[in-house]
Amino acid sequence: MFKVRKGSKNLVFFVVIFVALPPFAIDTYIPAFGNIATAFNVPISAMAITISTYLVGFGVGMFFWGALSDRYGRRKILIIGMLVYIASTILCSQTDSFNTLIFMRFVQGLGDSPAAVAAMAILKDCYRGQKLIKTMATMIMVFMVAPIVAPIIGSIIIYTTGRWQDIFHFLTIYGVVLLFITFIMPETLKPHKRSKSLLKSFAVYIRHFLNGPFILGAMTGALGFGAMFSFISASSTLLIEYYHLGYVQFCAIFALNVLGLVFASNLIRKKLTPHNRIRFIALGYALAIVSVLINIILSYLANNIYVFVVLNTFATAGFALTNITISSVTIDILKEGFGAGNAIMRLVKFIVAGLAGFLLSFISIPYLMIGIPSQQLVFVALSAGLFFTIKDKLFRRVN
Repeated sequence: MFKVRKGSKNLVFFVVIFVALPPFAIDTYIPAFGNIATAFNVPISAMAITISTYLVGFGVGMFFWGALSDRYGRRKILIIGMLVYIASTILCSQTDSFNTLIFMRFVQGLGDSPAAVAAMAILKDCYRGQKLIKTMATMIMVFMVAPIVAPIIGSIIIYTTGRWQDIFHFLTIYGVVLLFITFIMPETLKPHKRSKSLLKSFAVYIRHFLNGPFILGAMTGALGFGAMFSFISASSTLLIEYYHLGYVQFCAIFALNVLGLVFASNLIRKKLTPHNRIRFIALGYALAIVSVLINIILSYLANNIYVFVVLNTFATAGFALTNITISSVTIDILKEGFGAGNAIMRLVKFIVAGLAGFLLSFISIPYLMIGIPSQQLVFVALSAGLFFTIKDKLFRRVN
């Protein structure tokens, strides 16, 4: 049977596919919110509950699976997680009860959290230093691109079939593909490097939480991710429900944001060195803050959705430059418990992203064009302030 070698390009490609699963599970069905709400006879605002329960399951799962992966290896937990994910996703598509959908989304979050935890830990098992940072840059780019690509795919499915259930069918197929991949992937965590007991695996969480540079670095990157997610979480409401844009236009708008992310990732892979990382991060903050400020002003004066989207694309490139670089440096400072470390970083990111969506739910739809960039400005300003406070400690631990 075909096997993938540890550290090979094929392994990196497979890790990319795993890392994309959680954002896909969250964002692919956003364009179908109206269809699902109508099918279950609930207000569209109630759909936010299905995201919240998923995030709760995902957060609980990351702590659980992160410790298990450090004790028993990456491959086993990926197999178990994918089986749970596939079963819950099938039940999401078959249910005729909104409460059941809410619960199955929780189980779905539990099942696909190993995709983020173990897959990213695999890279840390295989690489170190600058090689790790550039490889992680690719992974984090996928993690950030996925929330933008996912609604495009969801829009295409709804537009072509008209059935929200087909989105979950797509997610089920995705899970089956990942389950197959787990059987040809190598185990990258060798027995002598595993935690000696499950209790010690969970104890690593305490050490990571007491690691000041790591926790503050994780929060810095999460705030940038939350700024980007501010647009994603409110996009369906703003573009489809308020401006009545079609699914084709919706896809085109998200494709623009993908360009911003791809630009940032390529710039990092080609130009980033150990000596210019702080300059890259500063450039990202400057690009994001200037773009967001202009967007606030023009949204107030002109109220043009297309200008808003173009400026958000530039802001997204800035968010990506900072988030990819900071997250890569942050994970590289860990010397043990990489599964637990990735669990913490992903949990912080999703908590901040959930907070971003929650705060925007209080803003009236006609004011979202000002509310979104205003919230982005707050998040990115907090991220920048935190980074320039901790940068010396953060980079000293890496170097």
